[in-house]
Amino acid sequence: MMKKKSLLIFVYCAFAVLAARAQVNIGTPKEAHRAAVLHMGTSLTTGLPDTLGMKLTVVHLPDTAHLNLGPPGSALYLSDIDEAAMGMVVYNLSGDPCGTGGLTPCLYVWNGGNWMPLGCSFRQPTYSGATDFSICPGDNDTDYFPYDAAYSYTWSPSIDNSTVGGPTNYNVSITDAAGCSTTVAVTITVRSDCGVIPANAPTISCANIKLL
Repeated sequence: MMKKKSLLIFVYCAFAVLAARAQVNIGTPKEAHRAAVLHMGTSLTTGLPDTLGMKLTVVHLPDTAHLNLGPPGSALYLSDIDEAAMGMVVYNLSGDPCGTGGLTPCLYVWNGGNWMPLGCSFRQPTYSGATDFSICPGDNDTDYFPYDAAYSYTWSPSIDNSTVGGPTNYNVSITDAAGCSTTVAVTITVRSDCGVIPANAPTISCANIKLL
């Protein structure tokens, strides 16, 4: 009886160890890394590199705030509170490369409350320069606005350096070669003291200067 119990305990422990270290190999005889649960490959010969990749599920996400992958009533209409979906990764096709709608074609992972982009490259231009400029009459906008040759710029209303009053508000649309754009609000003020010598400026007297 004791031997039978000992055998059962041994078998149970053996299966427990195997289950704890269970790893799955698909399509390859290569030994999986000890940190991997799943190892996939295409090379049937150990030592040769794999030549194919893994294709993820492709979806059209409606937005980043909802887990739903399909319309109500469809098999892909899921609850936003479905904790089992946390960590799910999909490839999204909706949106545009500029990311203007909050989505762009890219990998996304569901974190339990939002779809988070994974390494997405949003092409929408960014502007980090000044937005308030104080200029003198006759100054050209190229003298103060930090133009970049990689982008095109459109002023609204159209900039006219000879008639700029102050302060005047403008919207500057910045567009890259791919057609992605962003708009920056700019304020221009024309100074009234340009070329005026301040009243407290120091004066130079030549009365005591002797010529040699």
